[in-house]
Amino acid sequence: MAFLSTFYYITSDVKLGVENTLICSVTSFHPPPVNISWTKNGEPVSEQDVSETQYYSNPDFSLRLFSYLNFRPERGDIYTCSVRHRGLEQDITRFWGEKFFIVGISDNW
Repeated sequence: MAFLSTFYYITSDVKLGVENTLICSVTSFHPPPVNISWTKNGEPVSEQDVSETQYYSNPDFSLRLFSYLNFRPERGDIYTCSVRHRGLEQDITRFWGEKFFIVGISDNW
């Protein structure tokens, strides 16, 4: 299955300097595995700040997976979630940073 999509979510309103959780949702892929990696300002984040769910089945027999990053945003920080799957020609990378939570850009970016 070649179609794969990713989205970001946060667990609560974002405030600078306050701990929160960023969620990278990966859906509509098959077969496993999917590899998800996170960066903060271009550097890999600590593995202790990341957790993942098991694979969940979708009604069309594709799969979905969620990766959670515990973070404390500071002015100027840029976070990325990169997804690697053998059905993709190249990794999918989503960016999240100050402009996304201050300006209020929708998840259709």
